[in-house]
Amino acid sequence: MLRDSFAGINSRFHLVGFYTLSELLLYIVADLASRLREDDPLGDTGVVIGLVLFCLTYCGVRGLAYHAATGRKEGPGFLRYSSALLLPFLWVGLKIAVLVGVPAFGAAAAYGSLGGPGIDPEKRVAAFFFYASPFFSFAAQALALYAMPLSIVWRERGSPRHQIREGLRIARRLPGASLRLLVVLLLATLMEGAMWYLRGPAAKEIRLDIPFAMVLFATAYLELVVFFGATRVVLARIDAEARAEASREPAPTAPGPPA
Repeated sequence: MLRDSFAGINSRFHLVGFYTLSELLLYIVADLASRLREDDPLGDTGVVIGLVLFCLTYCGVRGLAYHAATGRKEGPGFLRYSSALLLPFLWVGLKIAVLVGVPAFGAAAAYGSLGGPGIDPEKRVAAFFFYASPFFSFAAQALALYAMPLSIVWRERGSPRHQIREGLRIARRLPGASLRLLVVLLLATLMEGAMWYLRGPAAKEIRLDIPFAMVLFATAYLELVVFFGATRVVLARIDAEARAEASREPAPTAPGPPA
């Protein structure tokens, strides 16, 4: 499964570069906005535009990766997937943000309140998020592992369900395939986390250098490989359940002899 996933993304390597450029553009816009005056509206406007372009690219690239994983020859293009998947992905992302964000902010508040006298709680909370963000990021991506492909499948078939709950059910039913995908996902998370750890929490500006871009490219590649593989797992599981359901249905009774 992983071999097919790597081969599937390697044959569409341009998607990795396109996705990396959109993410890099978002960082560039955010860096430029941080250098402007606080009352300059161009900074906030640029960040909003960059974020919208990144979200549309995220949806379009994953839509094309999903289409490739299904094995279909022709289908919707990039723009069609970008517009069609924006709301389903945002809905799933919002639910994941709540599931991960509530424990994260609760733990940060508890950690900030444990400081002794003379210790700034805001600095403790900022340090907590800096060092704990890779762990919460991995938890969010693990919840999205099958939930994102399921949101596309059920949008096509017109039967929306609880994507996160169903994704966890598939992960429990197929622990071997899920573990392999999670290991690749963990590798991508560790690479990105190590990049931020090496720069330190005291870094005031984003250094948009070659190592930064290379890490973004590598993590984008691994994330698309995982998405391709997760789509294959979801489709195989749904098809297997559909065949099992069809086999349990009683065969239609043959008509009797004519009178």
